[in-house]
Amino acid sequence: MNIMIFVKAFILGGILCVIGQLFYRLTKFSVPTVLSIALAAGGLITASGWMTYIVGWGDAGMILMIIDSGEAAYWWMTDILTTGSFASCAQHVVLLLCVFVFSALIGGPLYYKKYFAQPAISEETNEKIPV
Repeated sequence: MNIMIFVKAFILGGILCVIGQLFYRLTKFSVPTVLSIALAAGGLITASGWMTYIVGWGDAGMILMIIDSGEAAYWWMTDILTTGSFASCAQHVVLLLCVFVFSALIGGPLYYKKYFAQPAISEETNEKIPV
């Protein structure tokens, strides 16, 4: 077994995580927004032809990322447009629904807590208690 497969997957996954984290920190977008942008970026990368090279180099480092869901969405739409049938696209629909439901369940409360929750005020010390 070639250990470089794991090293390349780790490097690619780490680079993508750093890019995603920097984008999140610098833009201050909510988590669901960042995930949606990553999903769209995956579709654009696939449409441009770069996904094949990226996955060929980093293998599972890319396949486990949200960006690869964008690739799934791209192939789903391509399949619908070429065959006219939605039946073969069921797994892509389930994948995309899971991603959006998961991001809404996790990102929604975090977004609310970050932007809308007011800190409580202690009656004893009259200071704000962080939420």
